[in-house]
Amino acid sequence: MHRFYIYAKLNNMQTVDCKKCGLEKQYDKFHKDKRHINGLMSYCKSCHNKMTIESKKRKPEFYRKYMQEYNKTHISPYRISHPNYRKAQYLVAKAIKKGSLIRLPCEKCGKLKSYGHHPFYRYYEPLKVIWLCAEHHKEAHSEEKSISDKELVTKIENKNQQLQRVEKSIDFYLEYHKIPEMARIRIRGNLLMVFRKELAISW
Repeated sequence: MHRFYIYAKLNNMQTVDCKKCGLEKQYDKFHKDKRHINGLMSYCKSCHNKMTIESKKRKPEFYRKYMQEYNKTHISPYRISHPNYRKAQYLVAKAIKKGSLIRLPCEKCGKLKSYGHHPFYRYYEPLKVIWLCAEHHKEAHSEEKSISDKELVTKIENKNQQLQRVEKSIDFYLEYHKIPEMARIRIRGNLLMVFRKELAISW
């Protein structure tokens, strides 16, 4: 049981006062913090987020270095289960910059600010995306997580893992035979293109 429930029951509490904005809010509007007696932060989530954004603007270099060190030692469970996620993001950004992929408005609401969404985590096909705003992007992931066809999701995750093994094998082969760097890039790209077609799932 979370510490707040015990504390709230003993003190007959239903809400908590934010020390920043002074408003009385439900406990779920506060981040957890085991350093406090009630198990919650002193500031509500809204105030905490605003303070974090302001701090990042004041100290951009500090946060950049902090995130670099953090990413070296922390790997999210999402990245572990979807190893091609970061690479797919990079390839989408690179294609947009080169002009081979055009960022379109959200397909649901038409908002100009959109993100490339890979349906059902198909990161092994990095440039096959649909464009969604932040809100609909989040909704799409929620819907795909709750999909009843678990067999399809498992099949797609297996394809991601297969592609990762293929990439490692290609890199090992090219390194072992000491292929020159320029030729290595071309050969690797051609082989991956072939394997991606082989791994494609028919819907």
